[in-house]
Amino acid sequence: MKDLKNKIFDKNNKDKISLNMDEFIKDNMELASIDNLIEKLKSAILEVKLTETEKESIKNFKIEKYEEKINFIYEAFRIALNKDNKLKENSNSLIWKRGNALVNAITGDIFSYGFNKRSEEKNIVVIPVDTSFETHITTKLEKEKYPLVSENTIHGQFLSRMYKTTVKKNPPPKNDIESKRKRHYTEEDIKNSIEESLTLQGIKPLGNNSKNNPLYPIGTIAVIGHDLDTIDTIFYLLAISQFDENNNAQSNENNIKIAIENLLDFYNNKGQEYSLYLPLIGTGLSRVNFTNKESLEFILSTMMENKDKIHGKINIVISKTIQQQELEELYKVISEWKNKYK
Repeated sequence: MKDLKNKIFDKNNKDKISLNMDEFIKDNMELASIDNLIEKLKSAILEVKLTETEKESIKNFKIEKYEEKINFIYEAFRIALNKDNKLKENSNSLIWKRGNALVNAITGDIFSYGFNKRSEEKNIVVIPVDTSFETHITTKLEKEKYPLVSENTIHGQFLSRMYKTTVKKNPPPKNDIESKRKRHYTEEDIKNSIEESLTLQGIKPLGNNSKNNPLYPIGTIAVIGHDLDTIDTIFYLLAISQFDENNNAQSNENNIKIAIENLLDFYNNKGQEYSLYLPLIGTGLSRVNFTNKESLEFILSTMMENKDKIHGKINIVISKTIQQQELEELYKVISEWKNKYK
């Protein structure tokens, strides 16, 4: 009971709680209504599989301080909303297995395996990017005629999250004043990390783009995270597309195939048996125009053609935002591939 209570009220978890939750509650709820919400959320938590001791501890919590209430609401939502998703992730997702090597297809949020993740195990998360490894997110406010990285892509969302991530002090701060100073990662930090990774691999650019940024071959991987001392995640930035003169990302099936095959080689040699999480690729602004079903089938086909290179745990992450009807089609694809490798 004490462990569960500490987990929910642990002050170290404060950094994990979105300020948006706090602001939403303040803007939309009267303080008197919060207690009623908490009781309903307790009931929702109790539907999740817990031990009898944990259930009793939830029932008997006395939550008085406002900060404790917000903390509890956050944790309750997280537990309750993850229930159905966890069931999907843990059932009927194994497609191929040989020894310790396996390929899974799971439903989830690709970023939950890289940022604020609950597991202490180190993960590898794949982020599809362009061949110039752009680090600037173009927002609508910039009114750029030919925007580069869209804030709506996985590439853009990754950069946005990195730029909101607090840099850890290494070495540790010498005094309290220094410890309170926080800064987030910048474009320069990410650029330096990309450049260092590619230099260590001995990869040289093929030339430069219109902005005089170096261009690298399709399938090139820049490793982020090993040198930033920030989160217990390694990000593989995988080049799958290149920008044209109008800054439109361009790619094709052959490029995607090359990228996946290079990813398998790289993971085989550098992955250290950490679990790897890969989103569906070729479905967004890369102009491949895959449907989610076509992307999943293409990824699985390419992987199974190269299954001798797989020596770790690969998880293909299907976004939980996909509509239910389309999800059912994807589950059929998963079932068909499972039957091939029974």
